[in-house]
Amino acid sequence: MIVFFFPYELNATDDRPSLKRPLKMLDALKKIAKTGQVLELIGSSRDLKIKRIQPLIKNDPVRAIEFVYVESINKPLFLQRIFERKINIFGDYCFFWQCKKHNIPLTMFYRDALWVSKQFRDLTPKYTYYFLKVVFYIEFKVFEYLFDVLFLPSIEMAKVLPLGENKVVIDELPPAVDLDKYQFVETNKPKKNQGIVLLYVGNINPGFYNISPMVKVLENDTSLKLNLCCRKQDWNLFKQYYNFKYLKNVYVHHLVNDELERIYRQSDVHILLFAEEEYRKFAVPFKFYESLQFGIPIITNKGTKVASLVREMDVGWVVNNQAEVSKLIVRLNSDMSLVQKKKDNIARVIKANSWKARIEKVIKICTSSSYKISN
Repeated sequence: MIVFFFPYELNATDDRPSLKRPLKMLDALKKIAKTGQVLELIGSSRDLKIKRIQPLIKNDPVRAIEFVYVESINKPLFLQRIFERKINIFGDYCFFWQCKKHNIPLTMFYRDALWVSKQFRDLTPKYTYYFLKVVFYIEFKVFEYLFDVLFLPSIEMAKVLPLGENKVVIDELPPAVDLDKYQFVETNKPKKNQGIVLLYVGNINPGFYNISPMVKVLENDTSLKLNLCCRKQDWNLFKQYYNFKYLKNVYVHHLVNDELERIYRQSDVHILLFAEEEYRKFAVPFKFYESLQFGIPIITNKGTKVASLVREMDVGWVVNNQAEVSKLIVRLNSDMSLVQKKKDNIARVIKANSWKARIEKVIKICTSSSYKISN
């Protein structure tokens, strides 16, 4: 039996990456594992199932549970249990300790290290910043002691975490793509003289994600089109800043979930620009793999983990500054074969980056004798 642990409720209609990822991993696990071999400890009802399997853990732990896989959340587990109004706020840690005591392999995807970055101070009220910083630190050290393997979105993230000299294995497990949604069809190749369709999904706050250079290109070349997807409140706040009302080739969308898929399929190049912050050096956004999922090459800026991935996979272009974005877009629009070359590269790397490949890596590591760490 493989135990899949996640403290939040899972909802297929929720568009947040923090919930989409666990759902994708669970679905992939259930497709690979034998029927009835996956035990889901999910949401507030997980305590009932934990009570049911405790006798199995005590009597025959090796045969009862092959390994436990945990998807972490963006708050300490004991705080989540307080929100759930549970009496035993340390119940999750106790379950992990019980598994460790009986030599059941424990592995966790540790999704976020925002709390170690300077950005965390800016995003957190000053009265709670120091409290959360200490709590996150203590919990991480508990995880480091209890777990055999810690998976991270990128190996660069390990450099900022307070890892000590112990037995925990660190490995990389970024997001992935749905092969079912990926369709690499020859007829979808860009056509000469048609003009590329750009895609921008995300924040348009000029203080953090200034897309003015891209807008300037659209003003000068009406053969270009832009699918712009952002939150409605952001649009209302910043549309005048960019003078969008004068641009006939910008199509604004406020979409989520499957609605967004249509816009991805209508676009040729995805613009992924980030502020050059410490956090971006190890963060792997869900949108990067979502672009690959629909066969869309990426334009991004230097100094980020996304830039490293774009170079490594050769699935897009890395620019040094905002001005280079404009020049690159003009060049791509005049020679669409450059876009197609990147699409071909996406087709080459796509299968190695599926959710199935991700869960297969987890199973391989957790069942390998070299990774089963004695306690």
